[in-house]
Amino acid sequence: MGALSTLYKSVYNGLAGNSLWANRIYPELVPAQIVRPYVVFFVSAGGERNDLKRNDASFSLVVKCVSLQMAEALDGADRIAALLNNQGKQDGGPIVGDASWVITTINQLRIVQQTEMISNYKPLYNSGHMFNVMMEAL
Repeated sequence: MGALSTLYKSVYNGLAGNSLWANRIYPELVPAQIVRPYVVFFVSAGGERNDLKRNDASFSLVVKCVSLQMAEALDGADRIAALLNNQGKQDGGPIVGDASWVITTINQLRIVQQTEMISNYKPLYNSGHMFNVMMEAL
């Protein structure tokens, strides 16, 4: 399994089951007409770090909660931060990767906030964070 596949599976598992979004967690694309709130995540940059002789990787990962209510989206962003920030293997957290790649660290960087208009001029709130994720091949 490649680093990106490991990252996506590990992030999904780390976020799954939260009472706000349950298992409505989507890497990159969200199905049409999905119940809100939900979480969507994607890599905005990254790849090989070239710090080690073996394969390693660094990714900028955006994870956000999407809701029709701003307070709910902001609550979701707080929950995302609690579930992901400092939760890699070196942090002593539960998001450690798989048999091919270890997620060494997950560090919260920036707030991500966006409001878009959807049908009938309703606002759709996107609130979350960008994380720096460091990984090493096993």
